Formats: sequence, C-alpha cells, structure tokens
Amino acid sequence: MKNSGAWGNSGLRRETPDALRAYMDAQPKEKLKDCLRIMNELTNQYGFRAATSAMEMTCARGNINICDASVLAARITGYGIYTPPETGPSLAVYDEAFLKEGGTAS
Repeated sequence: MKNSGAWGNSGLRRETPDALRAYMDAQPKEKLKDCLRIMNELTNQYGFRAATSAMEMTCARGNINICDASVLAARITGYGIYTPPETGPSLAVYDEAFLKEGGTAS
C-alpha cells in the first residue's frame, strides 16, 4: 500500500484473480492505491479469498469502491453470495387493514 509502484512485481499481484489483476493493472497510481487499501481492509476483516472475490465482482460492474466491496465480502463470508433470501412474514393482515376493501396495492 505504501508503494503502489511495487504492485507489478509483488507476490500479492500473482495471487490476485486474473480479472481483478487486469483491472488493477489498468488503474492510475492513485486509484491503484485506493484498490490496495480496500483489499487490505477487506482482507483484515474477511480474509483474502473473500476480499478478492468481492473486489472482482465489484470491478465487473465498472468501479471498485469500499461500500460495494464490503457488502459483497460480508455476504460471501456470512450467508454465501448465491443463498436466496429468506421468506419474511405474511403481510396480508396489513393489506386487509390498510387497503380499501382488502384490495391490492396500486
């Protein structure tokens, strides 16, 4: 992180997934520093694999930022990224209470 110019020869670069490595290689110095800082923060909190996976998913959408990458890393380590959401409680009682004649919301 302190010397982003060393990125090109680092062991960390070799361990980084191909798509993420290509994205980071193409970044200007300041953006590369941001990416390395994000990678460091996420690795400390979630581990290297989760950090790089989250960053790879984020860069596929065009831009890596700490907010998106953090949410993805938490999801990867917590529930699994492809785990479907849990079904919530039925809200039919509220539909009946607050909508005219028990109709549907428009």
